[in-house]
Amino acid sequence: MRKTWLDYLRVIALLAVITGHIIVDFYSRFGEIGQVEWWLSNILDALLRFAVPIFVMTSGAVLLGRSYTMGEFYRKRAVRLIPPTIFWNLVYLGVYVLDGMDKKTLLWTLKALVIVNGFIAPHLWYLSMFICLMIFVPFINKFIIGEKPTARELLVLLGLTFPFFLLNSVAGVADNVYDLTMAWFKIFPWFLVYFIAGYYIDNYSSKIPLKNGLIVTGIVVLTMIGAGLNYYAVSSLGIMKDSFIVNEMSPLVFLISMLVFLLAKNLSHRLVANKVVSAIAAASFGIYLIHEIFNGIFYKILPDYFSHGLIYVPIVIVMTTILSFVSIYLLRKIPFMRALC
Repeated sequence: MRKTWLDYLRVIALLAVITGHIIVDFYSRFGEIGQVEWWLSNILDALLRFAVPIFVMTSGAVLLGRSYTMGEFYRKRAVRLIPPTIFWNLVYLGVYVLDGMDKKTLLWTLKALVIVNGFIAPHLWYLSMFICLMIFVPFINKFIIGEKPTARELLVLLGLTFPFFLLNSVAGVADNVYDLTMAWFKIFPWFLVYFIAGYYIDNYSSKIPLKNGLIVTGIVVLTMIGAGLNYYAVSSLGIMKDSFIVNEMSPLVFLISMLVFLLAKNLSHRLVANKVVSAIAAASFGIYLIHEIFNGIFYKILPDYFSHGLIYVPIVIVMTTILSFVSIYLLRKIPFMRALC
């Protein structure tokens, strides 16, 4: 049975991703743009970091606690993740070439960035992280449903961990020889926590004695703390990095993500099926992959982009969402493309 409330969460997380990728350009221009625009971007940055954790938590709620074989799980996840990862990285490489990337940078990107960063377009980090996470899901699931892994399954687990030893050696060479940081394959353990938390809240929310009013208050307070610390980091420390204080591995984002997910679960009986929500949720994976193309177009074509943030930000959010949805809806009409978005 489909859990309608998870569709609402996917849509909320998707809008949070799109908004976050739009406002980050304003956040990095502290002192160059108006205070209202900067503070709007700051507050939204502190709040909306729950986006990717919520996506991961919804996956945990769906994939954990079920009975399936490892072979079945890996086949389905491989088909679901590997083709889109290859395809969309190449798509964004093509976008960069059309945008004027020179041949030397192109060759560097092809030879090094995919290995060092794990992605070509920055938002595609999610795919490499999620692939790493999926490797360990069947074993976590066995723990949850109370099954003991067989000797063969444990051997499979050991075999699947070996590539991480190899990647760690490559990372050492990249760091010490080429002064490059290679850490994309080390991120997923943090998201395993979100993955398990999604299952826990879905099944045991009644054991968390928090009223909805207190949850909302907690989200607001944590957001204000994050925004305040962001301001201090920018104004006093000169650190313009938007993820310095609030990132998916920070305690503030962890707590906000838990509270948002719990609030949605508590309200699940009120969240009735809606065709628009269901359609957007079904296309959310593809929208996530394609939306940066439209975001980049608006960034280039809108005049005096950073002087009209209060006007442009909501317009770009709405238009990027609509165009991304329509594009994915049409692409999914093509059988071949359904496997890619």
